[in-house]
Amino acid sequence: MIDEIDFATASSAVRVAVMGVGSAGITAIEPLTKMGERDGLKFIAVDTDALATERSNAQIKLQIGAEINDGLGTGENADLARKAVVKARRELKAALGGVDLAIIVCGMGGGMGLGAVAEIAELLSGVQIQKLVVASLPNAIEGELRMQRAEAALKELRENGCPTLVLPCEGASGQGAENFEMLSGFSAINEHMRQLISSLLRLVILELQASVISVDFADFCSILSSGGTLHFGEGRGNGETKCLDAVLQAVESAPLGTSLRGAMSVFINMVASPNVGLGDAEIALECVRGLAHDDAEIILGFDCDADLTDEVRVTVLASMRERPLLSSVLPPSKSTEEDELDALASLFRGDTPR
Repeated sequence: MIDEIDFATASSAVRVAVMGVGSAGITAIEPLTKMGERDGLKFIAVDTDALATERSNAQIKLQIGAEINDGLGTGENADLARKAVVKARRELKAALGGVDLAIIVCGMGGGMGLGAVAEIAELLSGVQIQKLVVASLPNAIEGELRMQRAEAALKELRENGCPTLVLPCEGASGQGAENFEMLSGFSAINEHMRQLISSLLRLVILELQASVISVDFADFCSILSSGGTLHFGEGRGNGETKCLDAVLQAVESAPLGTSLRGAMSVFINMVASPNVGLGDAEIALECVRGLAHDDAEIILGFDCDADLTDEVRVTVLASMRERPLLSSVLPPSKSTEEDELDALASLFRGDTPR
């Protein structure tokens, strides 16, 4: 992802809560809790494990289910985690009071990810808060059963219309199962989660505002309202082909293992130096149209930033067609889709076909 946000100086009417659920979710948001505070942005740590919540630096810490498990966690018991959320509905509603968007961060391995997240998502639907789940999948070395449970939990979220960004463990770490190093591998996953959440916050807090071609929170929510698995990507380009270079990075996401191909709803936001021409932006848009579904709705935002020099930054959020999750954790290989993307890029750049 591209750069950091100074939360303390950012200004936005959209009120956001980032909620880490379970130990994996709390760990993922922990670096963000130290980046500064601003009105309308809060971090919430939720767990049945008293120690995990106690160690967090989130502004709001909710240890739930103490009457069920004495603060000792839920292990992989999703039903126990659900019960803990049900008993803590009042506290969770109070913590999320006044929020427009709740980003729920979790790992789909333990009971909190498998059970509590779905219950929290249902709670949010009842209070008219836009929700977005950012979840990491188990590593292949954790076994097929754990992966099947994670898939079942994500399927439930999708069937209930909950938008999800899913981070495959191997894809995020850059290591196959046979070469996975525990410390560096999981550190890489946490870093990708942090970058992903930070980028989402930058988009919502800084870029959904009046501009040359304005986009707003309602446009952002229109993509989330489609539910299911989402694609999120970013890119940056310089020089003569800056727009195309940036969009080619943004239409594919190596950490998420997703691409824009077949998307039904696409939100693309471009922030560029003043020297970017209309023709440059149109080429980038044609690239998006060529990959998305023929009937896709494409929402474009565009703004100029005088602090940029011969540069463009592109962010893409898209609602994707479903595909099996197990295939997304396999080591990446050169695909027909990538070949077509290369060919499309060559066509726009005027390269000689190979």
